Amino acid sequence: MIADIVVWGSLICAALYCGAWLLSPRLREQIEQPKHQFQQQVQHFDTARREAGQQERSQS
Repeated sequence: MIADIVVWGSLICAALYCGAWLLSPRLREQIEQPKHQFQQQVQHFDTARREAGQQERSQS
């Protein structure tokens, strides 16, 4: 009985979360913001690393 409550409660919460994600662009943007920040940081790192490598090659 308790397991049923936990499972159904989890399914209901997941359905509400998915519904909110689909219907609210602002919520979706907020949820996905860390992903975009991480991608920007990786791009900045790659650019800085590439520029540093080019500077080292030009000095050699």
